[in-house]
Amino acid sequence: MNVLLVNLTRFGDLVQTQAVFSGLARQGQSTGLLCLENFRDAALLLRDINQRYALPGARLLRGLETAWPGAVADLERWAAHCLQDFQPDVVCNLTPTLSARLLCRYLVQEAAKLTGKLPQYTGFSLDEAGFGRDSSPWASFLMGATKARGVSPFNIVDIFRKISATDSMPPQALLARPSDEALAAAEERLRAQMPPEAAGATGFIALQPGASEERRRWPTASFAALATTVWREAGLVPLLLGSQEERELSEAVAAGIAGPSINLAGETSLPELAAILSLCRLLVSNDTGTMHLAAGLDIPVLAVFLATAQPWDTGPYRSGCCSLEPDLPCHPCPFGQECPHEFACRFSVSPELAAELVLGYARTNSWNAGNASLVGRGARIWQSAHDEHGLMDLISLSGHEKADRTLWLREQRHFYRQFLDRDPGTAFSPDLPVSSLPFSVDFTDQLGRELTTAITLLDALEQQGSLLLAKPLAPIKERFFSSLARMDSLLRESRSLAALSLLWLGDMHEKDDLGAVVHLASQYKTLLMSMRSRLQRERP
Repeated sequence: MNVLLVNLTRFGDLVQTQAVFSGLARQGQSTGLLCLENFRDAALLLRDINQRYALPGARLLRGLETAWPGAVADLERWAAHCLQDFQPDVVCNLTPTLSARLLCRYLVQEAAKLTGKLPQYTGFSLDEAGFGRDSSPWASFLMGATKARGVSPFNIVDIFRKISATDSMPPQALLARPSDEALAAAEERLRAQMPPEAAGATGFIALQPGASEERRRWPTASFAALATTVWREAGLVPLLLGSQEERELSEAVAAGIAGPSINLAGETSLPELAAILSLCRLLVSNDTGTMHLAAGLDIPVLAVFLATAQPWDTGPYRSGCCSLEPDLPCHPCPFGQECPHEFACRFSVSPELAAELVLGYARTNSWNAGNASLVGRGARIWQSAHDEHGLMDLISLSGHEKADRTLWLREQRHFYRQFLDRDPGTAFSPDLPVSSLPFSVDFTDQLGRELTTAITLLDALEQQGSLLLAKPLAPIKERFFSSLARMDSLLRESRSLAALSLLWLGDMHEKDDLGAVVHLASQYKTLLMSMRSRLQRERP
């Protein structure tokens, strides 16, 4: 069976689909990848792909602005070429934008004309009326978790695996290894650029000071202080990486290092970057595509997550990586809001702590062996590891396992995994794979009130819906829609339950009769009652 995977997102998201392709290959599927033209080189880094197709998005957009009929004809010719070469039985779209959904629908319809058989359309799709529809509850959950920062307990790679139904086997997320020729060229390049004062160096440490936003960038002075310490104590030469637009950032870091460095920002293609990273002892990075590339190449990563970035959902997908985030109650911050704290999170993670972790790992291959206490150092420190369900998990190295936020993330992992898998007739397992620890009194009271309110509204929806099925009276209908609106508002405004908001809306949208809506309300009520029951048992 031919499966065409569509990912029209950024470099980092594209790299994070490797586990899906490896899963499809182990299922015996023939795979095709559709990505944006400017990430054509990145697509070559992925393995287990039979065909690769690059959408000339920039050219098509320019054409739409000048002569749209020509641009449409250009798109039609491009699509016809792809479909003649690779005729999909399944089109799986991992890009939630409307343009990607429309493109996938067009490809499905054109493939049906070509083969006489309508391919299956999965992932982020459209219904017959043109409204967004998601083939999997996991896709709807991803949309909600993306908008509500800090509430998702699942790494996006695992959500991609769930959406594409490739999660039945242990994940394999290793990218293609750079060729021997590419590695030899990278070695020669580094030898040629090695500063004279780097004589006696023991290896290289890669640094990526850039990020998608300034507020998500660890200060250049912190990178420089870390690099200075690591050179002095371990003899690792800093390699500064990034795009041409990040060259100025890298120059600022290099200027602050008391020791040698090599600045390659803006001077590597993506295949060259992969070869350079493969020669490094480890990478220190913000939440970037370079971070995901290093993890896919099996390079240890120390990643710093600031502002809206947090490691639970976008952390490096490799066991044994280390993630740092500010130990501040406001982190991660919501999208679209001004920071009232003058970006204090950027300075909460100290270069001294990061250097201590890097040096410990360089000497012992362990992030916490031989270090002083990592508790109370201004950062939450996490080590990545797969759990018993094959999902990426985080283990606290800084004493945060007992924090309300961590406990709630673990509760969500336990219940949402079962709820999103939607195994009919399966009751929620009452036991968590970790020891039961109580939430604080304040958190228990607040979450308990929200759960009770939501359960009450869902119970009302069940009763009102059942009455409407028996006798569709206007007053009952008015109360029913009022309960729906209140439920939607509660989920959107709740810090703890916000990840369910778009899932709830998506589930509601897919129900085409009142009886199905009543059953859905019953399912959500069972979920929330199970969560409240555990909360009450664990009350301190």
